[in-house]
Amino acid sequence: MTKRKPDKVIEYRISLQDKERELLEHLVYVEGTAKAFNQFIEPFVEIIKDISAMALIFGAIAIYGGWKFVITPGIENVEELYSDFMAQLAVVQEARAAAGEAAAYADVYLTPAWLRGLRSFFGQ
Repeated sequence: MTKRKPDKVIEYRISLQDKERELLEHLVYVEGTAKAFNQFIEPFVEIIKDISAMALIFGAIAIYGGWKFVITPGIENVEELYSDFMAQLAVVQEARAAAGEAAAYADVYLTPAWLRGLRSFFGQ
C-alpha cells in the first residue's frame, strides 16, 4: 500500500526568553564538561583496572626507587598486586634503614606522597 503525500506541513516554533535560554546554555555547558571529563579520565581508569599495565607502572616506580619489583606468582587482581608492591617496598625500606640509610630518606624519596595516598585508597 503506497503512502499518501502530505496535504500540508505544520511547523512548530519554540521561543525561549532570556532566562530559559541561560538555563539551557548552563545545562549544555555542564553536560559538555562532564562528557569531556569522562573522555579524559576513561583511559586512566582502564589502565588502573589492567593488571599488566599496573605491573609495568609499579616496576617503573621500583626502578625509580633503585630496587627491583618481582611479581609474586598467583596474583589475580590489581589490589593484590598493590599489596605485593607495598610489601616489597616495606622490605626494601627496612633493609636500607638497617644498612644505615635514614628511614626518613627512604620514606620521602621511595614513597612519593601520591603513593602514600594510595595506601588509604586500598585500606592499608
